[in-house]
Amino acid sequence: MGLNIGSTDADLKSLIDKIEKVNLSGGEDVSVVTISEFQDIRDKADLEIAKVTYPSVVEGLATTQKLADELVEALQRLALAARKSKLKVSTSKFSSTTADPATEAENLAKKTQLTALKRAIEFQLTYAVMGYKSSVEML
Repeated sequence: MGLNIGSTDADLKSLIDKIEKVNLSGGEDVSVVTISEFQDIRDKADLEIAKVTYPSVVEGLATTQKLADELVEALQRLALAARKSKLKVSTSKFSSTTADPATEAENLAKKTQLTALKRAIEFQLTYAVMGYKSSVEML
Protein backbone atom coordinates (compact mmCIF):
# COMPACT_ATOMS: atom_id res chain seq x y z
CA MET A 1 0.00 0.00 0.00
CA GLY A 2 1.10 3.53 -0.52
CA LEU A 3 -0.06 6.97 -1.49
CA ASN A 4 1.49 9.21 -4.12
CA ILE A 5 1.67 12.96 -3.84
CA GLY A 6 1.81 15.57 -6.54
CA SER A 7 1.08 19.22 -7.06
CA THR A 8 0.15 21.56 -9.87
CA ASP A 9 2.40 24.21 -8.26
CA ALA A 10 5.79 23.98 -9.99
CA ASP A 11 7.82 24.86 -6.87
CA LEU A 12 6.02 22.34 -4.68
CA LYS A 13 6.19 19.67 -7.41
CA SER A 14 9.93 20.22 -7.70
CA LEU A 15 10.33 19.91 -3.92
CA ILE A 16 8.24 16.73 -3.83
CA ASP A 17 10.20 15.23 -6.72
CA LYS A 18 13.47 16.10 -4.98
CA ILE A 19 12.39 14.59 -1.65
CA GLU A 20 10.76 11.40 -2.94
CA LYS A 21 13.37 8.81 -3.64
CA VAL A 22 12.77 5.17 -4.44
CA ASN A 23 14.54 2.75 -2.14
CA LEU A 24 15.75 0.24 -4.69
CA SER A 25 18.17 -1.52 -2.35
CA GLY A 26 15.36 -3.52 -0.73
CA GLY A 27 13.65 -4.22 -4.03
CA GLU A 28 10.56 -2.32 -2.95
CA ASP A 29 9.13 1.02 -4.01
CA VAL A 30 9.43 2.78 -0.68
CA SER A 31 9.63 6.53 -0.44
CA VAL A 32 12.43 7.49 1.92
CA VAL A 33 12.17 10.91 3.55
CA THR A 34 15.00 12.05 5.81
CA ILE A 35 14.38 14.07 8.95
CA SER A 36 15.95 17.16 7.39
CA GLU A 37 13.77 16.82 4.26
CA PHE A 38 10.69 16.36 6.45
CA GLN A 39 11.57 19.47 8.47
CA ASP A 40 12.33 21.39 5.28
CA ILE A 41 8.88 20.74 3.82
CA ARG A 42 7.27 21.68 7.16
CA ASP A 43 9.26 24.93 7.29
CA LYS A 44 8.42 25.78 3.67
CA ALA A 45 4.75 25.08 4.37
CA ASP A 46 4.89 27.48 7.31
CA LEU A 47 6.52 30.15 5.10
CA GLU A 48 3.70 29.80 2.58
CA ILE A 49 1.14 30.29 5.35
CA ALA A 50 2.90 33.47 6.47
CA LYS A 51 2.33 34.94 2.97
CA VAL A 52 -1.46 34.85 3.40
CA THR A 53 -2.59 38.03 5.16
CA TYR A 54 -6.18 38.47 4.00
CA PRO A 55 -8.02 38.98 7.33
CA SER A 56 -11.07 36.80 6.64
CA VAL A 57 -8.97 33.66 5.95
CA VAL A 58 -6.02 34.03 8.34
CA GLU A 59 -7.81 32.34 11.26
CA GLY A 60 -8.98 29.40 9.16
CA LEU A 61 -5.51 28.96 7.72
CA ALA A 62 -3.95 29.04 11.20
CA THR A 63 -6.41 26.33 12.25
CA THR A 64 -5.47 24.28 9.19
CA GLN A 65 -1.76 24.65 10.04
CA LYS A 66 -2.38 23.54 13.63
CA LEU A 67 -4.45 20.56 12.52
CA ALA A 68 -1.80 19.53 9.96
CA ASP A 69 0.84 19.58 12.72
CA GLU A 70 -1.45 17.52 14.96
CA LEU A 71 -2.14 15.04 12.15
CA VAL A 72 1.57 14.51 11.50
CA GLU A 73 2.23 14.05 15.22
CA ALA A 74 -0.67 11.57 15.48
CA LEU A 75 0.71 9.57 12.55
CA GLN A 76 4.14 9.47 14.18
CA ARG A 77 2.63 8.29 17.49
CA LEU A 78 0.60 5.68 15.64
CA ALA A 79 3.68 4.31 13.86
CA LEU A 80 5.57 4.21 17.16
CA ALA A 81 2.72 2.35 18.86
CA ALA A 82 2.61 -0.16 15.99
CA ARG A 83 6.36 -0.72 16.25
CA LYS A 84 6.26 -1.10 20.03
CA SER A 85 3.48 -3.66 19.73
CA LYS A 86 5.56 -5.47 17.10
CA LEU A 87 2.74 -5.11 14.60
CA LYS A 88 5.28 -4.86 11.81
CA VAL A 89 6.94 -8.15 11.03
CA SER A 90 9.44 -8.87 8.30
CA THR A 91 8.05 -10.37 5.14
CA SER A 92 10.39 -13.32 5.55
CA LYS A 93 8.34 -14.38 8.57
CA PHE A 94 5.38 -14.86 6.24
CA SER A 95 7.10 -17.47 4.12
CA SER A 96 5.36 -20.76 3.65
CA THR A 97 8.39 -22.60 5.07
CA THR A 98 7.50 -21.64 8.65
CA ALA A 99 6.82 -24.91 10.47
CA ASP A 100 5.00 -23.55 13.50
CA PRO A 101 1.27 -23.04 12.77
CA ALA A 102 0.88 -20.74 15.80
CA THR A 103 3.64 -18.45 14.49
CA GLU A 104 2.10 -18.50 11.03
CA ALA A 105 -1.30 -17.58 12.45
CA GLU A 106 0.20 -14.76 14.56
CA ASN A 107 2.11 -13.37 11.57
CA LEU A 108 -0.98 -13.54 9.38
CA ALA A 109 -2.99 -11.69 12.05
CA LYS A 110 -0.28 -9.01 12.28
CA LYS A 111 -0.11 -8.66 8.51
CA THR A 112 -3.90 -8.35 8.35
CA GLN A 113 -3.92 -5.67 11.07
CA LEU A 114 -1.04 -3.75 9.50
CA THR A 115 -2.83 -3.77 6.15
CA ALA A 116 -6.04 -2.59 7.83
CA LEU A 117 -4.16 0.18 9.64
CA LYS A 118 -2.51 1.47 6.47
CA ARG A 119 -5.78 1.23 4.57
CA ALA A 120 -7.64 3.18 7.26
CA ILE A 121 -5.02 5.95 7.26
CA GLU A 122 -4.91 6.14 3.47
CA PHE A 123 -8.68 6.54 3.36
CA GLN A 124 -8.52 9.30 6.00
CA LEU A 125 -5.78 11.15 4.11
CA THR A 126 -7.73 10.79 0.87
CA TYR A 127 -10.78 12.19 2.65
CA ALA A 128 -8.74 15.26 3.66
CA VAL A 129 -7.38 15.76 0.13
CA MET A 130 -10.86 15.39 -1.35
CA GLY A 131 -12.06 18.00 1.14
CA TYR A 132 -9.45 20.37 -0.31
CA LYS A 133 -10.34 19.44 -3.89
CA SER A 134 -14.04 20.07 -3.32
CA SER A 135 -13.52 23.43 -1.62
CA VAL A 136 -10.34 25.52 -1.68
CA GLU A 137 -9.01 24.08 -4.94
CA MET A 138 -12.21 25.21 -6.67
CA LEU A 139 -11.67 28.88 -5.79
